Amino acid sequence: MMTRREHLLKILEEECGELAHVTSKAMRFGLGDIKPGGRITNAKEIYLEFVHIIAMIEMLEKENIINPPNEFELVVNKA
Repeated sequence: MMTRREHLLKILEEECGELAHVTSKAMRFGLGDIKPGGRITNAKEIYLEFVHIIAMIEMLEKENIINPPNEFELVVNKA
């Protein structure tokens, strides 16, 4: 059985995979394409998957599993 930490990280992994998958579809078929039986464009699906990832990051932060870097760390890591 997974711990809460493992469970949340697994969900984050799955959401990242879903974003990669829909991005691949958008590259193959276009951002405006709607998958058969679907209701929204690939562009909107990309956005929705991104929102799911942000939600998971927020959950991981709330449970102190990950901590957001401070602004200094972000600037240093860009260089």
